[in-house]
Amino acid sequence: MQENTSVEHMGIVESFKNNIVRVGFVSHASCSACLAKGACAVSEVDSKFVEVKTANSTWKIGESVTIVLERKLGFKALWFGYVLPLLVLLSGMIITYAITGNDGLAGLVALGVLIPYYSLLYIFREYLTNKFQFTLKKI
Repeated sequence: MQENTSVEHMGIVESFKNNIVRVGFVSHASCSACLAKGACAVSEVDSKFVEVKTANSTWKIGESVTIVLERKLGFKALWFGYVLPLLVLLSGMIITYAITGNDGLAGLVALGVLIPYYSLLYIFREYLTNKFQFTLKKI
């Protein structure tokens, strides 16, 4: 049995301009397959858009496509988006509390250390955009 090396979503081409294809797709929460989703307020469906750089100019608006992202890049995005900020937040809180013993200050510093973290992500957004490239496949 071969392991999936990519994550795929079905989408529709919304626009095509300057070699950038904007594709809309519907994102389902992980619990959307649950039988109890009708009685649960946690399950959700959300419309999202992805912009994909492409040299291929044969895309047509309204065309159905498959958006593909390598699974290892998905884990890397998870790392930068959730795990690393959590570690930064907890480190700031634990270190501040160990030094000062003040709960309130530790909480404020924990939130404050996220400002430089997300600022760095913003500064390196072009680099990250080039690293996290989606590809398109015609259906």
